[in-house]
Amino acid sequence: MRVTAKDGDDDHWWHNFVKPPSVYLDGVEQRDVTEADDIKGYIVRVMLDRAGNLVIDDDKVVYEKLHGVVEIFGIRQPWAE
Repeated sequence: MRVTAKDGDDDHWWHNFVKPPSVYLDGVEQRDVTEADDIKGYIVRVMLDRAGNLVIDDDKVVYEKLHGVVEIFGIRQPWAE
């Protein structure tokens, strides 16, 4: 399943979940995830520096794509069972 936080996307999380799902990569819960795909095995998340601040380049937030075993957990919408 692919889920995203991008408004207007057919895979937006609220199509399948009551609230934003928890996303795990290789067994570790991830934060600031904007897209996740448990079939293709990747997440896209906001990149943070060592101090935990957003990484900005050319006045734009930088994102990173990480690969591994992805698990998506959450309370499903009744129609998404």
